[in-house]
Amino acid sequence: MYEINKLSKSFGSNQVLRNINARFTTGRIIAILGPSGCGKTTLLRILAGLDTEYSGDIKGFDQRNSFVFQQSRLLPWKSVLENIKIVLEEINPKRVEERAKKALEMVELGGIENSYPSQLSGGMQQRVSIARAFAYPSKLMFLDEPFQSLDFDLKQRLMKLLLPLWTGENYTVFIVTHDVHVAAVLGDTIAIMGASEGNFIQTLQNPVRRGDRLRGLSEEIITLENSIYQLITQ
Repeated sequence: MYEINKLSKSFGSNQVLRNINARFTTGRIIAILGPSGCGKTTLLRILAGLDTEYSGDIKGFDQRNSFVFQQSRLLPWKSVLENIKIVLEEINPKRVEERAKKALEMVELGGIENSYPSQLSGGMQQRVSIARAFAYPSKLMFLDEPFQSLDFDLKQRLMKLLLPLWTGENYTVFIVTHDVHVAAVLGDTIAIMGASEGNFIQTLQNPVRRGDRLRGLSEEIITLENSIYQLITQ
């Protein structure tokens, strides 16, 4: 169980997060949805341990985790394989290359190990960063707007890749997005932040099983998206 108790965060006189209280079950995908500037990335960084200056308390997050940033953050002077291996220094050296290559295959990028970031499209670079997160030995994963620079078709393709991977390995995933469709398809739990509240205004449970969410736009997914739109436009 992951718990957030009376969490607040300010940047100078600007209070971004206000007295957040929430509990999330392990082994689920939690989509944190909200407009730009509502504090969702700040919240994600706190939960991941990247920001320690806040008031309140969080429990259950003090474990090894991996993080996918909005930008791929690949080192341009290192090959794709080297960019993944760099996070695997704690692993048995004999298994590092095998683990890195397996992660690339998971996101359908096997065979580009020796390429450099400049040789890849933006979508491929982002897939490498996702592969790097999967390669790191962690069952807790944070993703900050991982699809925001991708077109609709590539975004759909990546979601089709990720859902089965997360399901098979029983990850707990926190994903920040401003995209209602991404939240409705990926999120088991959808925690919605308001534009100025600095807190969750509503938390919804997805009624559609993970395996059914990418088989076309079902009536249940459309209904869920409409419910979300109504909440965020109130």
